[in-house]
Amino acid sequence: MTVSSLLAKESGKEKEKDLDIYGKIEIATEELTPEYLRRLSRTNDNALPIARYIIALGSETNRRNIIKITSSLSLFCKNKDLKFMTREKEVLPYLDSL
Repeated sequence: MTVSSLLAKESGKEKEKDLDIYGKIEIATEELTPEYLRRLSRTNDNALPIARYIIALGSETNRRNIIKITSSLSLFCKNKDLKFMTREKEVLPYLDSL
């Protein structure tokens, strides 16, 4: 399920929460090409933690690379929740695939 489809399905408080999620994704990708918004949106439940991370880092980092790497990792792991990813089972096989 993408962020856009979440917004279309929800109502009331859930929709308000989803709008907040979408807002954070937009903040994290502002001033970047639409490709980065699409990449981040495709990561489903991982989109919000990734967006929060990018926002917390501020402008001192290269947001393009962070979005590319984290969204690619998320998709490689079939959108497994980032909290449950391990170095051995997900991160190293992802890096080996590059």
